[in-house]
Amino acid sequence: MVVPDPIPANDPGTAPRVATSPPVQPAETSPPVQPAETSPPEQPALDLPPELPTLELALSPEAAAALARHPAFHALHRQGRRAASVEITWHDTPEAELARQHQALSVERGIWRLERLAPADEIWPPATPAPALAEAPNIATLPQEMPATLPLASFSGRRQVLAGDTPAGPVTATLLTGTLRAFAGEAQACRLRLHGPGPALRALGLSLAETLPVGPPGASLAAEAQALARGTHPSPPRRGPPEVAEGATTEAALAGIVAHLVAVVLGWAPDVAGGQVPEAVHQMRVGVRRLRSALAVFGPLFDPFALAATKAMLKDLACQLAPARDWHVFLAETLPPAIAAFPDEPRLAALMSAARRRRHAAYGTLHAWMAGPGWRAMEIELACFGALAPWRENADPARLEQLAGPAAGFATLVLGRRTRGMLRAGADFAALSPSDMHEVRKRGKKLRYAAECFAADFPPRKHRRFVEKLADLQQELGQVNDAASVAALLADLPPSIGRGWAAGALTGFIAARRARVLRRAGEAWERFGRAEPFWD
Repeated sequence: MVVPDPIPANDPGTAPRVATSPPVQPAETSPPVQPAETSPPEQPALDLPPELPTLELALSPEAAAALARHPAFHALHRQGRRAASVEITWHDTPEAELARQHQALSVERGIWRLERLAPADEIWPPATPAPALAEAPNIATLPQEMPATLPLASFSGRRQVLAGDTPAGPVTATLLTGTLRAFAGEAQACRLRLHGPGPALRALGLSLAETLPVGPPGASLAAEAQALARGTHPSPPRRGPPEVAEGATTEAALAGIVAHLVAVVLGWAPDVAGGQVPEAVHQMRVGVRRLRSALAVFGPLFDPFALAATKAMLKDLACQLAPARDWHVFLAETLPPAIAAFPDEPRLAALMSAARRRRHAAYGTLHAWMAGPGWRAMEIELACFGALAPWRENADPARLEQLAGPAAGFATLVLGRRTRGMLRAGADFAALSPSDMHEVRKRGKKLRYAAECFAADFPPRKHRRFVEKLADLQQELGQVNDAASVAALLADLPPSIGRGWAAGALTGFIAARRARVLRRAGEAWERFGRAEPFWD
């Protein structure tokens, strides 16, 4: 396995550096300027304490219509309900100059707003509103000079605002329903924004997800409008590993890594749920592994009881994804060399057919689970984990001091500890059992995921060499683990005539290569042992 080349900076899927400061807050603006000839109805508005978080969810028009009848929403009617019509128009140049800068320009009731279209330097967790860069009553007064633009797309609909008390605290709910329109077509769009204390947002979101298809949006409303205008699909907000910005605090590193990896996991989910897409399952699974590794790295900064439920949830998600991925690897990588060695053996061909049926069934099970309330609840939990800063729950002064410290110092301690643990686990490498080698491989994955994040504060060449040697070792240890993985998969197949012979032939074929595989793994281990730590 090699480390991929960096993605160009203008690619929407670029892994952005984690910000060293909190998300950009909307700029203070003058009261909306009303064009006299239109006189639109007054916008519904309620005072929203800025220090409280906002959770944004997407839902279908049918779910939006059923929202008012949901028991969890009854309490929100006690303080009144306000509604008004909404008209938003997005602008850009014909050459999509603003979109290339990951920006969206819109106007609503005479107020011009410039916001992020894709994550950049700020921390932008999934299921939270797009960071506002500027707002002004006149396009000429925006702090950034705007190019000559044309209307690109529009949204027409209604905004309803409700507020009330819930068992976990007061919540303000803003429901936006309507139609996106562009020359290329139109589409229904619904958004629900919940504003209030974190525990109240989480409880209300989970309650809604039990019976309604609600979840984190795959893109902001502006991104959906731009995609509709250009006849494309919104680009995934994040891909690949996160990267901590140079000089970041430990809390900024933690917040950015969690926000990035939650976005990766949620971003691949539609492809996984929509069809048999092996790469989507693989990337979503890698995102889950990276997130679990990050929680192990930053675990001491969390309340242990609060973190336990999240760890259990991610383990469950990994288990849901594993069968489809394992059967794909078996069919794409493990079985073909044996069939190539015995091209005319019908029993191996029958084994491949049985494995294909098993993979198809694994995908079916995964799709059924992702269509139900279990995955909807997990989406809400993941979004809340990224957006609500759970590491601050029950934080004492000592933990807050750690969070305020430099990420580079924290990384040095973590990477040194993980490397020493891995070297101890593989000290007598040639004598390790298969299970011991698998343990070394797991430790290597965790070390690599941590090393990928903390690069900006260290020499790039030393970092690259270390990660490359670690990746090579992982690749070779994966080959060593094939025999154990294959035995577990074969045991999952129903017995049939010739199945035993085929299973034995495949196991023997893998065993025949074991000496060569072990030699290559030993060589990779020696190279890793000589690797210079990039954090020293």
